[in-house]
This record gives sequence, structure tokens and C-alpha cells, in this order.
Amino acid sequence: MAVMQAESGCDSTSDNTGLNRDGSNDKGLFQINSIHRDLIGDTERFDPARNIDVAFQIYRGAKYNWTPWSAYNSGAYLKYLN
Repeated sequence: MAVMQAESGCDSTSDNTGLNRDGSNDKGLFQINSIHRDLIGDTERFDPARNIDVAFQIYRGAKYNWTPWSAYNSGAYLKYLN
């Protein structure tokens, strides 16, 4: 929840198109990057249930850690921990 809050403010319509230097974009609750198009379609990233499901798949594929998310790597998620 803390990573999701830091990534999107828990806003399922969050869209950072144009902000990534490499031309990719992040959308939805967990800001799923467009490089994951093999897991989820572009507009599908705005669907909360699908976004969370794919975030879990990415988390699991990263050997059960949050390193794929910049909010984790930067420590931005820490202020949302209870």
C-alpha cells in the first residue's frame, strides 16, 4: 500500500506519459511501465484490479521485492508506512 500511495497517490487514473526519459510511460495505481505490454495492455493499466495483479506479477518476478518501483528505491514510500 505504501508503494502504491507513493507511486500514484492511490489514483487509478494516474498517468505519467511524457515524463520518462526513455520514452516509456507509467500508468495506474502501481504506475505499471509500458515495457510490460506483454503482461498488460495500455488502457488496461487503468483498471485497478488488473494493475494490482500485474504489480504482483512484477514483484514476484523480481524475486519478491519492490526494486522495480522508483518510489521504493528512492525511499518515497517510507512516509506512508504506519
